[in-house]
Amino acid sequence: MNGPTFQEMRRILRDLPGPDLAAQSDVVRRQSQLTKPAGSLGRLEAIAEWLAAWQGRARPQVERPRIAVFAGTHGVAARGVSAYPSEVTHQMVKNFLAGGAAINQLAQAIDADLRIYELDLAHPTHDFTQTPAMDEARAAKAMAYGMMAAEPGIDVLCLGEMGIANTTVAAVLAAALFGGTGDDWAGPGTGVKGETLKRKIAVIDEALARHKDAVGVRDPLVLLAALGGEEFAAIAGAVLAARMGRIPVLLDGYACTVAAAVLFGIAFASWWWISVSEHARAGIAPAEVQDAMRQTASRSPELGGSGELSTMILFNNVQVAFLAFALGITLGLGTLYVLVQNALLLGSLAGVYQAVGNAATFWTLVLPHGILELLAICIAAGAGLRIGWSIVDPGDRPRRDALREETAEAVVVVVGVIPAFAVAAFIEGFVTGSSLPDALEIAIGVAVGVVYLVFLFGWWPGRRHVSERAGSFEP
Repeated sequence: MNGPTFQEMRRILRDLPGPDLAAQSDVVRRQSQLTKPAGSLGRLEAIAEWLAAWQGRARPQVERPRIAVFAGTHGVAARGVSAYPSEVTHQMVKNFLAGGAAINQLAQAIDADLRIYELDLAHPTHDFTQTPAMDEARAAKAMAYGMMAAEPGIDVLCLGEMGIANTTVAAVLAAALFGGTGDDWAGPGTGVKGETLKRKIAVIDEALARHKDAVGVRDPLVLLAALGGEEFAAIAGAVLAARMGRIPVLLDGYACTVAAAVLFGIAFASWWWISVSEHARAGIAPAEVQDAMRQTASRSPELGGSGELSTMILFNNVQVAFLAFALGITLGLGTLYVLVQNALLLGSLAGVYQAVGNAATFWTLVLPHGILELLAICIAAGAGLRIGWSIVDPGDRPRRDALREETAEAVVVVVGVIPAFAVAAFIEGFVTGSSLPDALEIAIGVAVGVVYLVFLFGWWPGRRHVSERAGSFEP
């Protein structure tokens, strides 16, 4: 057989480096010497230990992170298991390459090297309810292609994927690896519900029955070829190459976790990856991983539940509010950058929603959420600006009195801004991440927005401070 083979992959798997326990011990020892309560940095301490163990460095570093997104197409998408047609995969890849997706903005924010790896998008894998999705040659070739992502010199490799119907692929592959049925492993994915979700579950069970002999053998690589996708094989290859090169790996989402689980099912006694999700962390038992992936599948497509997503977004939004406030104190330097960055992100989301034919959700939920954020940023920045200007030009007041008065009023303003971010987080996380009917989602989002506007313009004490100061502010 020409090209890479599963036999070669198995040979690599038998000779992999382990963690550097000495480097990990050095980090633990250094943490005990720092001036802080033991364990006060929480998960950050465990991540530092994990980085040291797999980078082989007593002083772990993240100076050259890489984000690798693998895109593939699936024949099973024709069975109507997704909310969107397979063409959306091509559209999203174009958007990634044009710099218009959310991941582009996130990569830019942390100065990460973003790479988009396109598999054979023009030729989807076969419908695995009828025949194996791939033969060994195609799957092994995709694994070899994925290995290219783990280049020497990278500190951390963050893996993601794109492919309409790949949550169906993830569910059937997880069921084949760990046991269970379509109902155990299938979730809403891109937001399917009702009859579409039932059809998705039925397709998974049909595939498991079709490949019952391969499932019985429990050879993970054979199952990867029979039930997986090219991006799954590429992710597995990237993870394998990262282990060879001592590059720690971050997995983002259900599909990535299942792709890595293919390798775990072969030979791994220790893990060198951690999941972005709180449900799946480094080194936990396989049974816990199975439970974690089931929870991810049943509760939310990638992020483990709409309530958690709302909380995560709220914390992020509050940080943005205080950042804008702090930038305002420095006379607004940098505030414009925050505004432009958020506006560009909102524009990129508009393009994504338009591309997938879901413009109504953008205009009724995403756009109001974005406007609320931009409004809150402006108000917080204005409050900070009053403090900064009181130091530069206190007027007839002593500088200390001016600073004290302006600070007291600014606190009232900023406290009133936080509910705006809470509303935005609720709209983005809970409402859009729920499985409610679209009309009800929109109705809830609009109602919550109206309630906040009533609060902002009717009851909020900071409104008086903003209006009064806006009229008197003459730099």
